[in-house]
Amino acid sequence: MRVVQIRRHGQLEGTVRLDDGAELLCPLSVLADFGLRKGQELSPNVLAQLCRESLRWRIRHAALRFLARRAHSRRELHHKLLRKFPGESELVEPVLQALTQEGYLDDAAYAEAFIRQRLERSAASPARLIAELRQRGVDGELAVSIVQRYLPDSALIEQARRAAARKLRSLHRKAPEQQWRALAGYLGRQGFPAAVIRRVLQESFPDTTGAENAE
Repeated sequence: MRVVQIRRHGQLEGTVRLDDGAELLCPLSVLADFGLRKGQELSPNVLAQLCRESLRWRIRHAALRFLARRAHSRRELHHKLLRKFPGESELVEPVLQALTQEGYLDDAAYAEAFIRQRLERSAASPARLIAELRQRGVDGELAVSIVQRYLPDSALIEQARRAAARKLRSLHRKAPEQQWRALAGYLGRQGFPAAVIRRVLQESFPDTTGAENAE
């Protein structure tokens, strides 16, 4: 097949028209790599390589756009790219590997940023943070390691106090015993250890016998 026309579209892509009437949308960088020019003869093998490299470029471009909006874990980005380019796992994997090597994709950095932002918004227990990271595709062992670094045992009580203060604001119309039970249940669902919950309840309700009534 012979190239009969090359037209540029914007800053990134161009259209290659062949003598059989077919048109290929290709990134300008790929056209430059192939040294494509008007009148050039393309073998079936070269044409297949051109299409493959153009698709690989589009996958990488889409990945970078996803990352520009917000950080992603590798698994999270993998799923998004396969939804956008179904059946192209063989091209998606090398793109993810390259982005990892180039520093664009880093699960540890992603997890650290997520934890910092999450704790700035509201209190959280280690169990809750680990679960949220795993839901976002971060490896379990990595999630545990990073959460322990950012939220050691010594910081648990303060996180539980923050969570309790926020919850109690929504319970101010209830009787103290009802507040006690509601707060105990809430902190438990948030994943705080029983010993930490008991201490926060004792601090929050020094004159309430909710603990004895509940047992």
